[in-house]
Amino acid sequence: MSSPSYTIISEYAGRLPFYHIDAYRLQDEADFAALGGEEILYGQGVSVIEWSEHIPGSIPAEAVRVDLSMLPGTTRCIRVSFPGGFREPLL
Repeated sequence: MSSPSYTIISEYAGRLPFYHIDAYRLQDEADFAALGGEEILYGQGVSVIEWSEHIPGSIPAEAVRVDLSMLPGTTRCIRVSFPGGFREPLL
């Protein structure tokens, strides 16, 4: 999978359709809706959204949230939030 660069929505075939959505260039939920974003989110596939803070009103309540942040040095922090609170790891 390559970086979508200027592509806002990329679709990949598989057992389920996989959608990579880069919301960085979207101004608001209206831009997302105009691209058919809601049909994708509530369709039969799996969607991953980068820069979801650009479209907060479009994120489903049942979404799993993954936040990445840098810590000192080269360490990264990955925080996963599940709807309804913490669950056991999926490993």
